[in-house]
Amino acid sequence: MAVRTHRLSFLLLALMGIGVVLSATMTSGPPAAQAGIADVPVPPVQERVIDAAAGQDLIRSHLDAMRSRNAEAAFVLTTPRSRDHYATAAAFLNDMRFAGRALYNSEDVTFLEHWQVGSSLLQKALINTRYGEEGVLVVFRLEESDNGSGWLIDSFSVLTLDADDSQAI
Repeated sequence: MAVRTHRLSFLLLALMGIGVVLSATMTSGPPAAQAGIADVPVPPVQERVIDAAAGQDLIRSHLDAMRSRNAEAAFVLTTPRSRDHYATAAAFLNDMRFAGRALYNSEDVTFLEHWQVGSSLLQKALINTRYGEEGVLVVFRLEESDNGSGWLIDSFSVLTLDADDSQAI
């Protein structure tokens, strides 16, 4: 038993010694090897540039379709995930009459800043409605279509401003 324990201790010490040698070689290594690693070019990260103008055109088309009460045209410009919430395009447009009143009654839109978040485009806009609401702040979230043919509207948030907040836009 004592011999077997002694052999295991020796084997463990030998493995630890090899680990120390390998660790020292990997961290310090010969200067020529370190210089060679540093000289290997690292390819630049290719970040995809978001086409905000195409997203803004989509939002205009969506607002035009809702303004003209064209349920099918408005519905097809949303993501499949958004469409799954509605049985029909007519049900979608009916919901927009209340939940998206500013979009449903839009008269004109002014686009503000936009952001790229992953593969999404967030677009901030001010909408004036045909019934006198001015400067309704809306943030649209757009996603790329599954077939890569362009943007689709995934969601939007209508934000209300207090009179004191209007300078923060």
